Amino acid sequence: MQLTNIGAGAIGGAFGAYTARDGHDVALWYADRYHVAAINRDGLIIEGPVESFTMRVKTITPDELPALVLPSGFSDEDLPAGQQLSSHQGTDMALRRSP
Repeated sequence: MQLTNIGAGAIGGAFGAYTARDGHDVALWYADRYHVAAINRDGLIIEGPVESFTMRVKTITPDELPALVLPSGFSDEDLPAGQQLSSHQGTDMALRRSP
């Protein structure tokens, strides 16, 4: 099963790098095409107190999303991102706001 993580910043990038390193098929979504291009070109560089490594993880822009995206746990602050995702032609999305 392929996992698509919405986000490729500090948290999403670390999640993607560790998950890919464990052998899973991971794609990261990020809206900034320059950030996406840099990750696809150079890989994700993870630096921390325990270990440092670089991992190549496929990173995509919103227009490359799969046909169905089911995020959950959106807060009010996340809804604009969800609306941006759902506005892309050919993408069906179900938004659920956390209580």
